[in-house]
Amino acid sequence: MNSQFKADILIIDDTLANLRLLSEMLKEQGYKTRCAPSGSMGLKAASVALPDLVLLDIMMPDMDGHEVCEKLKNNETTRDIPIIFISALNDTKDKVKAFSSGAVDYITKPFQPDEILVRIETHLNFRKLQIRLEQKNEELEKEIRERRGLEKTLLNQNEELATMRVEAETANHAKSDFLARMSHEIRTPMNAIIGLGHLAMQTRLDPKQHDYLKKILGSSNSLLGIINDILDFSKIEAGKLDMESVNFALNKVLEAVSDQCGVAAGEKGLELLFSTGWNLPPALIGDPMRLRQILVNLVSNAVKFTESGEIVVTVKLVEGKDETDRVTLGFSVKDTGIGMMQDQISELFKPFIQADGSVARKYGGTGLGLTICKKLVGMMGGDILVKSTPEKGSEFSFTAQFGYLDKEPGKNQILPEELKGMNVLVVDDNEAAREILQNILEGFTFNVMTVPSGEDAIRELKREDICYELVLMDWKMPRMDGVETTTRIKKDTAISHVPTVIMVTAYDREELKNKTGRTQPDGFLVKPINPSLLFDAVIKAFGEKTEATDNNSNRSFKSGIRATEAFAAVKGANILLAEDNEINRQVAVELLENEGFLILTAEDGERAVDMLCEESSNVFDLVLMDLQMPKLNGYAATEKIRKSGSQIPIIAMTADAMTGVNEKCIASGMNDYVTKPIDPEELFSALVRWIPPENRSMRTSESESGDTNKATCQNPFPKGFPTLTGIDTDAGLARIGGNQNTYQNLLIKFKNNNMDYPDQIKKALDQGNRQLVLRLAHSMKGVAGNIGANGLHAAAADLETELKGKKIDCIVHCLNHFTRSFDQVMVSIDALVKKSGETAIDEVQPPSSSNMETIEPMLDILKKLKSLLEDDDMEAVDYLNMLKKQKGAARFKNELERIESCIGSYSFEDSLAILEEILKCLPIK
Repeated sequence: MNSQFKADILIIDDTLANLRLLSEMLKEQGYKTRCAPSGSMGLKAASVALPDLVLLDIMMPDMDGHEVCEKLKNNETTRDIPIIFISALNDTKDKVKAFSSGAVDYITKPFQPDEILVRIETHLNFRKLQIRLEQKNEELEKEIRERRGLEKTLLNQNEELATMRVEAETANHAKSDFLARMSHEIRTPMNAIIGLGHLAMQTRLDPKQHDYLKKILGSSNSLLGIINDILDFSKIEAGKLDMESVNFALNKVLEAVSDQCGVAAGEKGLELLFSTGWNLPPALIGDPMRLRQILVNLVSNAVKFTESGEIVVTVKLVEGKDETDRVTLGFSVKDTGIGMMQDQISELFKPFIQADGSVARKYGGTGLGLTICKKLVGMMGGDILVKSTPEKGSEFSFTAQFGYLDKEPGKNQILPEELKGMNVLVVDDNEAAREILQNILEGFTFNVMTVPSGEDAIRELKREDICYELVLMDWKMPRMDGVETTTRIKKDTAISHVPTVIMVTAYDREELKNKTGRTQPDGFLVKPINPSLLFDAVIKAFGEKTEATDNNSNRSFKSGIRATEAFAAVKGANILLAEDNEINRQVAVELLENEGFLILTAEDGERAVDMLCEESSNVFDLVLMDLQMPKLNGYAATEKIRKSGSQIPIIAMTADAMTGVNEKCIASGMNDYVTKPIDPEELFSALVRWIPPENRSMRTSESESGDTNKATCQNPFPKGFPTLTGIDTDAGLARIGGNQNTYQNLLIKFKNNNMDYPDQIKKALDQGNRQLVLRLAHSMKGVAGNIGANGLHAAAADLETELKGKKIDCIVHCLNHFTRSFDQVMVSIDALVKKSGETAIDEVQPPSSSNMETIEPMLDILKKLKSLLEDDDMEAVDYLNMLKKQKGAARFKNELERIESCIGSYSFEDSLAILEEILKCLPIK
């Protein structure tokens, strides 16, 4: 291998971004890299100079990765080079084909850098061992020829070397198997993200918006959990694993476990229940992250190995406060799953060992989770035990010691006097759920009766000797579900007092709302249930305010960060907004101006750089920078700004929320990162972090005066903005500060600017222009999110994801879904225009005889430009500049800028496609 570098690695991938990312990452680790953008160029590069290892993509246009791999393996010179596939394809058949063609490993995109590096190092080390073994064999063969008399000794040595080879290959196989399992586990937490993301897209962005986003972020963090297992195990082996000692609320830890594991349990139809004793300390001192790690691991395993029934997490006080102010708590996770044999239990806590270790394993996992859990429990002063019976289930229990606090910080649950002692009926077909709910409710001082069915509930409510004021009704029950039971309760005249009904459901709450129709319950409670959630649901159902309902009011546009002194100290700041999309620009400008900020805009990165150079250095307080812009993208613009010596705070704003974008933004010189669709609280929090506080009262008062004038404009819908199918108007209004007039104009402008959007995407797909389709999908994702078209936002995001994965069948399915969502939004906006009695603003009218005189001079230039683009001739730039100066060209400003950007990157086919869009709008025969 190369002596100057750790190794020479050849990267073959048709995506330049992947080549650059992998090359830079490996160079930082001391590797020499060579890049080939196609299979044929990769073969040529390998023949010129043999690499030590090859990283190979599968989906490439001229020659796919399987063919490249076979050619390398069929060549005597290159057949021993280790080949690792890196691909977005994740089907088993793709992996089998890869290994059949000669690959030593297979990594699925998106990848983790640490994972790639450890695999590369493993295979390079194994290759070194192979080379050394081969060299040793050659030396031995030479010695055999020279020393015939020692033939027997040499044969014995060869046998030993053969054994070493087998052992090395076995060890390498074990490592590869472990890494493959680890890769699978990294994707597992995405179930929670997808489930909660689906929920957010299906609902109006009402008071639960903050809750859902919090859960999504929590689940995102779990993606790091698998890699952390490896790191934790390494720390345990080295004796360097430390525990924190901080104040924390136990119920917050349990809520986090519920959030992270609840979706997976709900998808399998399992009941995830939490039972906590009322004598537990309100707050503890210890390591909440490690406690959560243990519980998540145990609950996730229970979900994995349970097909039906329930999983019950129990917490109880084992030993009260001692002389050192420490308490001992007992935790257990009990399931109704497949169970284990005694010989399996005895092996559970050994590293890399699983109960299911067969070749055709049904259940995944790294085999490290329980090993780490046992070590963590020991560090918490406890021990972990297992009880299990095959086909009946398992129970993992452990104890842990914590410091004791008398009061939970920031929490004050006080039941109103008028609710104390009321009669409550619990209706649930699951016995464990009934028992847990009864214990919690009795802790609220309620008198509780439980029944297992809707029929029993109706009979109980007809009793004359007791009056129930509250019913907790499970939705999915056999024979008569919660919806039907609630309907009968509301209509049954034999029930003298109709109680308040709270419907208890899993995470598909919106489906339940649709099924209830006119018979809406008085409240909803989403499983898994904990005392805090149940308390808030009961209080809210009876019309009382809670901390949660106060803080999450959807109509409170001036809440959260905006109510703080820190926010008041940055209002009036001058902000430069760099954003190429007109609607996204307007949303951000309206939102910021309504809060008293002064905004100047730039339509691309190049203009943003010029404006910062043109103005004096103290004019702007901050820059909001879009990432995907023509002429100069956000990364390049930031690098230019930093090279000029400016240290002005720059915050990235993008619809790309994938892992790694934040790090890339920081690396380019940006200070922070917020995602689209714009979350006002997230944006304003970033402004508070980076704008220096000072007295800008004069600027603020002038801006607020402007806001007052805006607010006094005629409101098209005095009684509230209409409900629009496919558009969450509450969310859209929230992003521009509640201005209905502005929001209506935004929706109409969206319709007028995008009427043929699906056709543009289909045409680009037919032409095989995947990059143009990717740009169109990415742009629509950001715009749709900002106007509240959540379904369209999700459809555009799915389309963008599948385009990156290059799965043609999925692209067609996603495009159909995108088109349906798009059509639904356009129909809703049409209905809005009709209801308001106004015509669409800025609507582009077909050219008439009165304006033909402004179009005629453009025709010859357009035709010549088309001819030059068809010939891939750079002279097209001159004609494009001529066209932009024509009087009638202003209406095609955005299209001409897109053409200029495409020509600059030699994308003549894309430029021609955009020009065809312009020509369609003109009377050319």
